[in-house]
Amino acid sequence: MTRALLLCLLLAGCAQMEWSKPGAQPKEVQADLDECRIMARHSVVQTRLPQVRPPADYVEASDPGRQGVRSELDFTNECMRRKGYELTPVN
Repeated sequence: MTRALLLCLLLAGCAQMEWSKPGAQPKEVQADLDECRIMARHSVVQTRLPQVRPPADYVEASDPGRQGVRSELDFTNECMRRKGYELTPVN
């Protein structure tokens, strides 16, 4: 999913992106984004704790400091998509 986001940003010519959902007001978007960021921060901390087996969301990464840990951005993006948002270029 991260690769798709990266490709989207590259194809958009590094255009600024924002989360959008039909009918969502700016305050609702910000509240959902804040909630997703808090949940993401908590999820990242949880996956860094020592575990007997890898978490269900274990992914390989090329950055040794990030191996086995999804980034906070990954979790935030997934959360926003589950809420029905998509990243779109800012007009």
